[in-house]
Amino acid sequence: MSTPHAGTHPQTPTPSSSTGAGSPQEAHAIDAVIDRVATKFPTLDHGHIEDVVHDEVRSLDDAHVRDYIPVVVEHTVTEKLREEADPLPLAERLAQAAGDTEPEPYRDRSGDDERRSSDAGPLLGGSI
Repeated sequence: MSTPHAGTHPQTPTPSSSTGAGSPQEAHAIDAVIDRVATKFPTLDHGHIEDVVHDEVRSLDDAHVRDYIPVVVEHTVTEKLREEADPLPLAERLAQAAGDTEPEPYRDRSGDDERRSSDAGPLLGGSI
């Protein structure tokens, strides 16, 4: 049985190991976070979104468990940017994801309420 030489330490993983800070996997996941957040907030400058995401990643540099960094960053950045701009409504995001460039135009349904209220019965203000 051999013992390590005096003054040497066993190899310990560093934060920049294959799954740590700066790893290709984490960098790829952070790029995907930037893309998803930019889709939610198309009115914000893409460079600003990148800055906010990278600032949040840097604030977590000392984290020992790196697996959840992209999830935490996306959640925190989305909450921060929500104060600056509203995300696209779900219908518009789905239309963009499907490749439709024009969302369905708004349809005024105010007359529909009057028609339905007469059929609603006495509890909802209609008649029997």
